[in-house]
Amino acid sequence: MYRFRNISALIVFSFICFTSLAQESEYTYSSIFEKEVEFMGLNFSKAKFIGTTHFTSGKILTEGYMNYWNDYVTNHYHKNNINNALGIDEMINRNSICSNSYKKIDSYALITDDPYRLRSDQVQECIDELEYDLVKKIGICFVIESFNFNAQTMTVWFTLVDMNANQVFFQKKLTTSVSKGKDRDLWANGITKFINKTLNNSSKSWK
Repeated sequence: MYRFRNISALIVFSFICFTSLAQESEYTYSSIFEKEVEFMGLNFSKAKFIGTTHFTSGKILTEGYMNYWNDYVTNHYHKNNINNALGIDEMINRNSICSNSYKKIDSYALITDDPYRLRSDQVQECIDELEYDLVKKIGICFVIESFNFNAQTMTVWFTLVDMNANQVFFQKKLTTSVSKGKDRDLWANGITKFINKTLNNSSKSWK
């Protein structure tokens, strides 16, 4: 019986190892310099907006501001240049991948005064919320953890996705301070700072 249990345990262990290897992506961070890249947009699937004196309506967030911030990146690309921040030559804009998911977000659960942290394993869950055609490209997705008015910060998981397997293969949590602007413009300016300073400086150590 003891020997049988050991054999069973070995089989289970081997299966887990095989499954983990099967799920491992063929890409690494350096692949963004070699493969076709698409910008998937701002992912608010599990985001929290912290500060009930500042954020007063979840409906306004899901039906207006999220789309504004998502389009702000590409509509003002001269000052939100992700290519320059990462040092890549070309990137296709497909931020509608994320914006199409906003209607599924529970607007009543968005706003809080409580501390909030997104776990690293939840980043893949955020990507799983998206719908898109599987293609052999790399997706860049900004998975939003929080816009925190109380702390005057925004926290974003810079995420790379194997778009043929719908699998996250690289993720980094980055926090940027915000200070300029009111209402939606405060966070739009924060996005610009995130791209040009936080992402630009951090990505140099990833190469």
